[in-house]
Amino acid sequence: MIVEAAGRADSPAGLLYVQLTPPPGSGPDFVDALLAGVRVG
Repeated sequence: MIVEAAGRADSPAGLLYVQLTPPPGSGPDFVDALLAGVRVG
């Protein structure tokens, strides 16, 4: 399974795009926690 998320970013690019493959057996909490930790630097 591949999870994709996109959103507006306060950066020159203006868009944040994340694509990830959760480890087998992980649930939605894993994806939520990982996306919550994404920072634009």
